[in-house]
Amino acid sequence: MEIKKINIATDLDGIESKEDGWSDVFITLDDDRTYIVQVVTYAYFLTSDYFLVSDDEAKNIVNFLPPRSPVILVKELTEEIIKAAIHYFVKEREGYWIKFYHLGTEIDDKTLNVLTDRWFAKQEWITEVYENDIEVNPLKGSLIDFTVSQDSDSKIELENFATIKFKAKLKAELRVELQQEFEK
Repeated sequence: MEIKKINIATDLDGIESKEDGWSDVFITLDDDRTYIVQVVTYAYFLTSDYFLVSDDEAKNIVNFLPPRSPVILVKELTEEIIKAAIHYFVKEREGYWIKFYHLGTEIDDKTLNVLTDRWFAKQEWITEVYENDIEVNPLKGSLIDFTVSQDSDSKIELENFATIKFKAKLKAELRVELQQEFEK
């Protein structure tokens, strides 16, 4: 993935302290999608009301920080540091982290549950593939296999993991049958 444009929402020249603040950053990638992330300085992270906790949460603050929306932590709010952080997050795993941080505040519970269910289904499938010695690379697969049909741009066909597991099981059973026939 390549970055087409980075737009820092805050006028960095007009801020009082580059070491204590935050800004939204809009990143347009080569897929023409614009992702929004928040960059936060270390000092702001440690002192901001946003990151302060309730009295109930304060009892545990020594042991852990409670969940908050994901932010990119930077030492200072300078264009150079922010752009370096954005480039790093876009480069890692082909944009995974920018997409993850962008969705971190927006993904709804239903979508998250579907993705979680598919992740567990994939883990079960991977286990079955390894147990049955099936010749595929399950690590190259994704949680969702979308195939756009040629007769309709909007039609999306989904081969679910139940189908994949069924095919894997058939292939394993066929391999056993062939091996038994060969041994006769």
